[in-house]
Amino acid sequence: MNLRILLILGALSAFGPLAIDFYLPSFPTLAKAFATDVEHVQLSLAAYFAGLSIGQLLYGPVADRYGRRLPLLVGVSIFTLASAACALAPSLEWLIAARFVQALGGCAGMVISRAVVRDLCDPIGAAKAFSQLMLVMGLAPILAPVAGGLLLDWQGWQSIFVCLTLFAALAGHEPLVILSGALKSLAVALMKIANDLRLLGSGPRAGFAEVKLPANEPGSSIMPGKVNPTQCEALSMLACQVMGNDSTISFAASQGHLQLNVFKPVIVYNLLESIRLLADGCRNFNKHCVAGLEPDAQRMADLLERGLMLVTALNPHIGYDKAAEIAKKAYAEGTTLRAAALQLGYLDEAQFDEWVRPEQMLEAGHHG
Repeated sequence: MNLRILLILGALSAFGPLAIDFYLPSFPTLAKAFATDVEHVQLSLAAYFAGLSIGQLLYGPVADRYGRRLPLLVGVSIFTLASAACALAPSLEWLIAARFVQALGGCAGMVISRAVVRDLCDPIGAAKAFSQLMLVMGLAPILAPVAGGLLLDWQGWQSIFVCLTLFAALAGHEPLVILSGALKSLAVALMKIANDLRLLGSGPRAGFAEVKLPANEPGSSIMPGKVNPTQCEALSMLACQVMGNDSTISFAASQGHLQLNVFKPVIVYNLLESIRLLADGCRNFNKHCVAGLEPDAQRMADLLERGLMLVTALNPHIGYDKAAEIAKKAYAEGTTLRAAALQLGYLDEAQFDEWVRPEQMLEAGHHG
């Protein structure tokens, strides 16, 4: 077995132990970041071992059935995506779940690397290869905590999982493209959230104005009294940049010949920027916008009272034709359903209050 293959197999074998020991120095920092104790943080390690145990039972039969390449690419991709999810974790529960998934992907390299040795070597050669692979298994628990501690002091606990993401992704370009696509999907969702909040907070009088945005930057040169949706706009610009980075990564990954691709620095740079932008953007958007959101209950009550949809609640009691006449009158005169119904004399106030109850119309099985 040549040195290149041996190094690749060694890197694949290192997935499991590296992900176990690399983040151990960050336990106190994680406990502080998630406002909990180290004992609860250790659940993320237990979740990883659980995923590792389950995954190793699956990859052997799957690799024998479908070949080595496909399960390996799937496992490395899962490990890459889960490592990025760990870096973006907003809570301990998220981190625990991501660690479990990370282990399911990481054990693919551990299992399939041994299967490849069996495929390529005779018994004596396999014994030599396994002894060399065991060096990796022995060195990783020694070096990983030291490297993890240095990263922790330098860039914080998120950098540990960013490095794990890159370690897995550099095994090939496909995981990088898949990871970038997942980040783009997240950016699309964030863009939608930002635009929806900006629309629902538009006003103060001409728009929906159903949501009160935090007054971080109140006032406007052209609209006094307006609360500018700057956090929504910042998040949407950030999401746009991540989408652009994905296009760059997709094009860069398509270049080169065989495994020679000089665009890899461009891929890594844009991927790191996307991860950083999404992590910082989500954190700041939550702190400066989401945490301060308030519904404008009075505004929503006014809109609901003037809405015409509620007339359907009257259909079972006075019939469709009379209900439609009430709605048309309310629309034509710019008044409420209540006022139009009382003017037409089809029901009294007590009946309207009893029959037109919006909260009941939201219940399953309500007819009206």
